Amino acid sequence: MLFNCTIQVVPSNTPYHTLVTMVADNNSQWHISVSDMRITTNRLHSVDFSVPIHENTIRVVIRDNSFSSTFSLFSFLSPFSWDVWLALAALIIYSGILLYYFERQPNNNEMTQTKNFRVVIMELCQMLSHLMSFDHDLRLTKMSSRIMTIGLKALGTIIVAIYTANLSSFLTLTRTQPLISGIDDIKNGRLSFSRIGIMPNSATADYYVQNISSIYFPLLKSQDIYQRLLDNSIDAALWGSSALEYAIGNHYCQQLTVVGVGAIKSPIGVIMRKNWEYKSDLNHYIQMLRDLGVLEQLEKKWFGQHKCLNSLTSPGGKDEIGGKREDEKFSLHIMGGLFITFVFVSVIALLLHLYYSRMTIITSIQRCVQRA
Repeated sequence: MLFNCTIQVVPSNTPYHTLVTMVADNNSQWHISVSDMRITTNRLHSVDFSVPIHENTIRVVIRDNSFSSTFSLFSFLSPFSWDVWLALAALIIYSGILLYYFERQPNNNEMTQTKNFRVVIMELCQMLSHLMSFDHDLRLTKMSSRIMTIGLKALGTIIVAIYTANLSSFLTLTRTQPLISGIDDIKNGRLSFSRIGIMPNSATADYYVQNISSIYFPLLKSQDIYQRLLDNSIDAALWGSSALEYAIGNHYCQQLTVVGVGAIKSPIGVIMRKNWEYKSDLNHYIQMLRDLGVLEQLEKKWFGQHKCLNSLTSPGGKDEIGGKREDEKFSLHIMGGLFITFVFVSVIALLLHLYYSRMTIITSIQRCVQRA
């Protein structure tokens, strides 16, 4: 560009709104300001921006050892979803009823036939208790009952193996689960708002105040984000993802970590005075650098290479744009085939029982018809 320029480096603690004010002031010697300045509606009222030179999101940074230790009464149920547990309960009751039906002794005594409902329930509960404990003293006299028992033991072995493996994995992941998983946990009050670090008069502060709370821990400069986290003055901070990833990946590896997904993806541009005479020329050369791949190379050089990658990975396999975490529980659509197989075995046992008991069933039907 055909003009002579004077470059002035401002102090690192210069607020963002001051950069905008110094460019917007007609008496200022500043014509442009190059920084990680987001293009926002409020800033466009007083200054102009170039075409975007980079895109950024807001992410959360916490201490790398900030792990959750919250108590959960039903954490032992976590390997399976609720529909699987309900299906298991239904299968156990269903199996107990079938085994009771298979093993009950027919008796023509009128008093035995008319025994009350309470006795039937007690006998059924006794069968269920034997079934749940896999009691070896249980005497099975029918082939259909033995087939049912084989199916139950096979089902139980598989269920126990899956439950044990998944519970071990769940407990291991729980021990390394971050205190919060992203911005949504801050919105839901998982942390005290007064311990959330925010840079006042920044686009991040505008987002925080508009969407979360007006209460926060003010930070004077971006370097305070890392210092206040390390000295336990705050529990989390919100800032631009590019700056966080660069600082943590190169200077705070194993000390700080970025969690969650990015919020409000927004462009970054060069600030300039309103109606600056070189605006079109600056935009032209920026676009030329983008077309030649120079801007992409600069992004890879400064933001694409890090010494520490594990502190920059979102929990649960989330990406920066906002991918959702997959449910780690075994749901019914995964376990359904196992249950259907067992039901199929029980149907075979039921048909076998009906075949061997066909004469008794026919006699009972004839007796009922005669009474009618």
